[in-house]
Amino acid sequence: YNLVDSERGFVLLPQGRDQEELSNMTGQYVARDGDSENYKVLLIGEREGGQWAVSIKTKKIEGKEVICEFSGLGEYVDGDLFVPLRQVDPKLKGTLRIRFIDLMAVVYTNDIADNDEMTTVCKGTGSIAGNFKKTDI
Repeated sequence: YNLVDSERGFVLLPQGRDQEELSNMTGQYVARDGDSENYKVLLIGEREGGQWAVSIKTKKIEGKEVICEFSGLGEYVDGDLFVPLRQVDPKLKGTLRIRFIDLMAVVYTNDIADNDEMTTVCKGTGSIAGNFKKTDI
């Protein structure tokens, strides 16, 4: 992290990223949930103190009923956003990792051994992992 003087005073920013780049990553992203009748919405918002709010909802295409929801706070490390899954269930040991590539946000676990935890969060009704496309440009 680098200590950077901004309009709001000094803030910690991940090394190699400036405030404009990080702010451009906030917003809404969507993904289809494989071949199912569901889709996913990823929301990323900036919080004070260098933390970022992450919300992922899996919804039915018809009726838009929410069938799975994950919310947590994360931090940027080397350009990727990391969110501990234990925030929703203390038994989970994995870490959600979000990598930004152009207008895409790729959501996966930091350790492949924790991959099953992406469906555990949804109680087996889906997964919070996916390739999300930014919708608010």
